[in-house]
Amino acid sequence: MSSADNSWIILTGSSRGLGHALASAFRRQGFKVCSLVRKGSVEQARPVSDKCIAWDLEAAWTLNPAEELLQFVSSHAVIGYVHGAGLLGPMSEKPDPREGVAWNAWWQSYHATMRVNHTAGVEILCAIRASLQAWKVGENKRAPFVAHISSGAAIKPYVGWDAYCSSKAAILMEFKCLAAAFDADQLGVFSIAPGTIMTDMMRQVLAADPNAFPALPKFKSLQNSGGLVDPAQPAAQVARWLLGSTADQLMPWHGELYDVRMNNPLTKS
Repeated sequence: MSSADNSWIILTGSSRGLGHALASAFRRQGFKVCSLVRKGSVEQARPVSDKCIAWDLEAAWTLNPAEELLQFVSSHAVIGYVHGAGLLGPMSEKPDPREGVAWNAWWQSYHATMRVNHTAGVEILCAIRASLQAWKVGENKRAPFVAHISSGAAIKPYVGWDAYCSSKAAILMEFKCLAAAFDADQLGVFSIAPGTIMTDMMRQVLAADPNAFPALPKFKSLQNSGGLVDPAQPAAQVARWLLGSTADQLMPWHGELYDVRMNNPLTKS
């Protein structure tokens, strides 16, 4: 299937890891990528992007170039938005509240994780949703889409992963609410679990204190068995599924958490 040469996708997180690989995979599918990345990360994102807008997801909407983003979406054929950015958050024991500096630092990290993984992503989605345009894949018309990179942690609790699990669960529910408000032929709403990937975030997990993160042996085992894959592999799978499927093929996954590895929903009975 082919795509229109001038169709754009807005993407966060494209300066490294899975987001960087996704940007590259989207372009191989024939789409253009507009990356929203921190000012200091623009150069890393530029090789896989057709346009970069300096955007700090930890900062408030009003502190970012919102008008530039809104003007871009209104003047280009933007057919989709993917929130691929994410933070791991604190993976240490919560300090005693009487340890003021440590206590404040832990919660500052927690709130930053909630903002990047959930709130900022939803802010952008809500701001540009009405301007997204329908597009064609071959002879099949497709509705515009919004998607986010999720995780099994959105539905499975892990001790020590409080901020990460909570933020992933929050944006998953946000997307499920959005899917309940729109039919799939109006706006495709997709949550995507790409599997276990060797990224900078995963390296943080592997370096965690096992006393604070009891699940560490599971991830160490995956590392030793080759179960932590290069980001290019799941990125290609996500791009093929999201951009190469027909509207009818995607409709069952509207609002669900799709497991790319198993071609299976994680939230659907």
